[in-house]
Amino acid sequence: MAKKADVKGIKLDFKSIEALESSIDLIKTLYDTVEYPTWINADILAGPVNNTSTIPVDHDRFFKCAKQLGPVVLSIGWTTKWDQHSTEGFYSETNIQCMINTIKSNKIDMLGAPITFPIRAGIAANSLAQLKKLYEALKTTNDVTFTIWS
Repeated sequence: MAKKADVKGIKLDFKSIEALESSIDLIKTLYDTVEYPTWINADILAGPVNNTSTIPVDHDRFFKCAKQLGPVVLSIGWTTKWDQHSTEGFYSETNIQCMINTIKSNKIDMLGAPITFPIRAGIAANSLAQLKKLYEALKTTNDVTFTIWS
């Protein structure tokens, strides 16, 4: 039997809702989401820095799929745009409130599912107050973390 420290999980990153929906049965068959941590990741809302080229995954359908999988970590974020010339950008109050509203309207807060928010590193430092608001809004109902990425 593997020691707890030896157990590895998997992060599944979905760029389209169709890919997630067609994977549900396969995920349920191949992964014991209780024994092995399973993260389901998607950008479910349009985000900062005017990223109009990436379409978010439909959040209502995403949460419906996630609920079918049992205990998974929800890795949910925003589409963003950033390049070598970008120097400014932040997660706005509107970005944060839309995420909170989306989580609550899908009853993810009542489900108590762990949530990690993937936050683009180049934008994170400019968004500390907003990210604190996001954490504070959900910390009593969900295990909330942030995943900083670049």
